[in-house]
Amino acid sequence: MGGYEASVDARFAAIDEKQAERKAERDAKRAESRAAEAEENAAGLIALAAYAVEASEYAVVDAALARAEAAAVFPNGSAI
Repeated sequence: MGGYEASVDARFAAIDEKQAERKAERDAKRAESRAAEAEENAAGLIALAAYAVEASEYAVVDAALARAEAAAVFPNGSAI
């Protein structure tokens, strides 16, 4: 292989290496972006779950109050 061919091969190798570095950087940025999005989704779902638990607690209290009111209005347990 002559000096010219070696020089061209070296330049192509440098270009290939640079492309590989850029691809690795893009892949890393994409992975970081996906991880951040997944964390945001998880945080949102945790907040939603906490809200659902709180709403459920209020529903239980509301049901207990309604049951107590019904028992006060109908002490024998029957409306009819």
